[in-house]
Amino acid sequence: MIEQPNSLSSIKQVAIVIGLVHCESESSCPGPTNELGTILYSGSFNPQYATPPGTLPPHQNFSLQVPETFAVGYAQLGVAHMYLLGAGLSPYLETFNTTLMITNTSTAADSQGATKTFSGMRIVGKPRLRQ
Repeated sequence: MIEQPNSLSSIKQVAIVIGLVHCESESSCPGPTNELGTILYSGSFNPQYATPPGTLPPHQNFSLQVPETFAVGYAQLGVAHMYLLGAGLSPYLETFNTTLMITNTSTAADSQGATKTFSGMRIVGKPRLRQ
């Protein structure tokens, strides 16, 4: 889930890009301002209020799949968010990231063997990514 906090100024959403990049170690990830890696989503961002109202700020859920060819190990999930703010529609670009561990897992329901999964996903900021 990526949240867009409430604002007293008008906000016009432009786009959001979510990428995943392999890292050699937890501390070696490049940061989303330098590299987004494999693009998992690129498109519109249309945050909506939750039902019932008041439980969450405007947000949008994203279901992403790690490509089968993606390397196991540390990875960085990065978000680049572009929007226009205020009466003059000033442009803003925000980036956020979190480090993940990509692992091979096998389950009884997985008839084709190993699949890629990620865990520990949470980006705090505006917008922020939640599990």
